[in-house]
Amino acid sequence: MTVSSSPRILLVDDSRTSVLLMTRLLALDGYDNVEVAMDREQAVAAFERHRPDLVVMDFYLPDVEGFELLEYFASPADERAPVDVIVLSAESDEEVRRGALERGAREFLLKPEDAGRISEVVAGVLADRD
Repeated sequence: MTVSSSPRILLVDDSRTSVLLMTRLLALDGYDNVEVAMDREQAVAAFERHRPDLVVMDFYLPDVEGFELLEYFASPADERAPVDVIVLSAESDEEVRRGALERGAREFLLKPEDAGRISEVVAGVLADRD
């Protein structure tokens, strides 16, 4: 699948390996407008600067609780429109999954099992926006 006008995607993950894998998988499907952030400060700055159509975020970052960052993206307290968020996590705890979905995540994918589905899930979430 090739995407003609690539949506803006913010990828938030503190693992360089995950970032490389996700950006390559997204690039294979034509998603080439991907901004990367590896901690909370970078994520918030990139979000404000990049104004993404979609955020793909790791749930566990060293400097922020996953629910806090998810709510910042998906349920803004100011006038910004909420942004669709896909959560990636190595955490298979059902409480975390349910909590993320209740706080606005559109999808919750497990790493590394669901990594190969990222392009399919991104396409589905973005198609719902149209």
